[in-house]
Amino acid sequence: MIMRWKWRREILLFTLGVTSVLPTLWGTFIFDDEEAIINNEDVIGKSLRTGTPNSGTGLFWNDFWGSRITHPNSHKSYRPLTTLTYRYFKRIIFDNFVSRVIF
Repeated sequence: MIMRWKWRREILLFTLGVTSVLPTLWGTFIFDDEEAIINNEDVIGKSLRTGTPNSGTGLFWNDFWGSRITHPNSHKSYRPLTTLTYRYFKRIIFDNFVSRVIF
């Protein structure tokens, strides 16, 4: 009897989790996501101005938004692991899978 309720609870929690996230899979970026992900040269791996590839070492010198951390207008939010994760997902998953399937 207890085992049956345990499975029902786990299935209910899984269903609630999936249904809450599912609509976001086809959504667009919101708020500051465009600056942090789409317009960040450290994430996309190339210069937005020239289109030339960058080595990726800039993420160790730039803030979360892609600006030099020493720049007076920098937000001073240093998150290289997050930026590396965005770059990984962009390069490995989006460039290799999603762009071929969707576009």
